[in-house]
Amino acid sequence: MKFKKAIVIAFISILTLTSVTIEKVLASEENFTTKNVYNLETPSIQEELELLEQQENNQNQSRSYNVVLEPVKTEYKWTGMRLAGNQPANGTNFGSNGGAFGYRDGNGNNPVSLSFGVSGGFASFSIGVGTKENAGVNGYYITAPANKFVKLYVNKQIKVITYKRYKVYHINGYKEPYGYTHSQPSVSSLSFSVQ
Repeated sequence: MKFKKAIVIAFISILTLTSVTIEKVLASEENFTTKNVYNLETPSIQEELELLEQQENNQNQSRSYNVVLEPVKTEYKWTGMRLAGNQPANGTNFGSNGGAFGYRDGNGNNPVSLSFGVSGGFASFSIGVGTKENAGVNGYYITAPANKFVKLYVNKQIKVITYKRYKVYHINGYKEPYGYTHSQPSVSSLSFSVQ
């Protein structure tokens, strides 16, 4: 009984800390004015499911079963506004005409750790924020004001899909559940701010 009580107290403590952290992040992000928002083309759940099944079944073709996956849930999480890498400490001044930042997604400055629920457990990923580039690189073009030192910030929406795993036996077609797996994180949206 004491063990159950300790677990409940720990869970409530974690929820309280999480809500405080989320409120602080949201409050600090109120100062950002979002500029361009890009909704990126990501594979459909069915396309991703087929690719994962194919990869798993091609790894060991001598097994007596194939792996079949069924999507359980799709989660989306934002990284929060983060400073893009590759910028001078005091920012960039584009002069009297203003200018634009370019952006390249990737494992740049200050990776963010995100956790996603997977059947009673969690999967954590480190998500790179990306880097500032010359305007026009990869098609991301974020305008900047004139006569002001500014920096580029990015907020990434990450998508992860949880799948239930099954073994489907060749001999009789019996479908046996055996755990869960998840997709690799993919970026589904980007938003930018220049401050």
